Amino acid sequence: MPLDALTPKERQVYELWPPIVELFGPRPAAFKELKISETMRPSVKEGMHPAGLWDPANGWVIVHRPELRSVADFAGTVLHELVHARTGYDDLSRDFELSLTGLLGRLAERVFDLNPSQGRQSKPKSRRP
Repeated sequence: MPLDALTPKERQVYELWPPIVELFGPRPAAFKELKISETMRPSVKEGMHPAGLWDPANGWVIVHRPELRSVADFAGTVLHELVHARTGYDDLSRDFELSLTGLLGRLAERVFDLNPSQGRQSKPKSRRP
C-alpha cells in the first residue's frame, strides 16, 4: 500500500522502523524492504489473522496495517519477522523460540544499558527527554 495512504498517527509509528531494526542488531542480509499491507492472507502456518509475514523470495517483511495502531504491536511484529529473516526458522519450532528468546535478552541488555563485560546493571534508560 502507498505510504501516503497512512494516517498521520500510522505514519508516525511506521517511521520508527529504522530504529526498530537497529535495536535488532545487524540487519539480516536477506531483508530488503518493509511493506505495509491492508490485507493478509490466512494460512495454516501463520494463522487466521497474521500480523506479519516474512517473504524470503522477495526479502520483504510485510506488516498488516492494524499493527500501526501502537509502537509495541508494530515493533513486536517487525522484530518477530526479522528473526525469521535472520534464521530461516518457521513459527512454532524450538529453534525459532530460542532465537526469539535471544533477541529479547539482547533488547533487555540495551534497555538496562548493561555492560556485559562487567556484568553490572544500571538503571533503565529514561524514556523522557
